[in-house]
Amino acid sequence: MSHLLKLLLSPLAFALGFLAPVIAQSAEALGWGVPGLSNLTLGLALALAIGVTAQLRGGWLWHTSKQ
Repeated sequence: MSHLLKLLLSPLAFALGFLAPVIAQSAEALGWGVPGLSNLTLGLALALAIGVTAQLRGGWLWHTSKQ
C-alpha cells in the first residue's frame, strides 16, 4: 500500500497526470505546435522530461536535490 501511494504522489505521476494536459491545452490556446505532432504528444513529451528530472532529483525545486 505504501509503494502504491508513493507512486501515485510521485513527481512523474504529477507531471503525466496534470502537467501534460495543461501543456497540451496551453499550446492549443496559444496556437503553438510542432508540425507532425499533436499537442497532447507535445505535452506528454515535455511533461515526461520535466517529471523524470524531478523524480531523479528528488523534488521539483533545485535546493531539494539528493546529495
